[in-house]
Amino acid sequence: MELSVCSIKRNISIVPRHHELWHTGEEQLIFVEAIDSITLEWNRTRQTLNKGSFAIGRKFKISNRSAYVVTVRGLVLKGPSFQACHSMPLLMAENRGQLAPLLHDINAIFIADRPITPSFLKQTAAFIKQLLDTLQAGNGGMTEPRGQDLAGKVDSRLIRINRYIRANFCKPISLSDLAELVPCNPVYLSNMYSKVFQISPIKHIQMLRMKQAAFLLTNSTLSVKDISSNLGYFSTSQFCSFFKQYYNQSPTEYRFAAAGV
Repeated sequence: MELSVCSIKRNISIVPRHHELWHTGEEQLIFVEAIDSITLEWNRTRQTLNKGSFAIGRKFKISNRSAYVVTVRGLVLKGPSFQACHSMPLLMAENRGQLAPLLHDINAIFIADRPITPSFLKQTAAFIKQLLDTLQAGNGGMTEPRGQDLAGKVDSRLIRINRYIRANFCKPISLSDLAELVPCNPVYLSNMYSKVFQISPIKHIQMLRMKQAAFLLTNSTLSVKDISSNLGYFSTSQFCSFFKQYYNQSPTEYRFAAAGV
């Protein structure tokens, strides 16, 4: 996949309660990094992008829901294989682990007094390509991940678990339940799933539930209690606790904010 950098967005400031709409053409994608915590919105879905985290996608609204000015930065990338990509963010991840050195190399392009030469742009594009290659095996459920074992062969057990989670995340599911489907040791399953998809099975379930909860809060009149029950939580308080950890707002606050109340 040939990549090139089309434009650089350095330190874009967004004032409180305002937003920016970033979108690209068919053969382009946007790399956006949150200098401060921001909110990404796409296809009626909303998710917080914490400080230091990044997303790669084609079209999303970047909102500042805080009381302070926030800053983001990004790159517009061009590649022929991007034409078939969806409009939602394809990848979202935190700047940590094996991603940290790559993000450090990519971020060199945002240094204000750094000369931008053709060779430097080509080098940055190569780092982005390496980042995509690192994440393509699994990206936290934002797109269809490809399960692979360490030898590079598809592990059908992990694919089966991933599909089961996406089809049944609204039901009460434990790690032991998942392990019985394969079957294998629950700890081994969790470790292998995390290596391939970069998220544990239980966290994957929680993430899908939170995305569905956000959708229901903004697109239905269901009560918080009913949403909690529909998503497989044993109590409303448990659901509210997870939701606030994920979105930094209670379900009711999230619904009011989405409605502009």
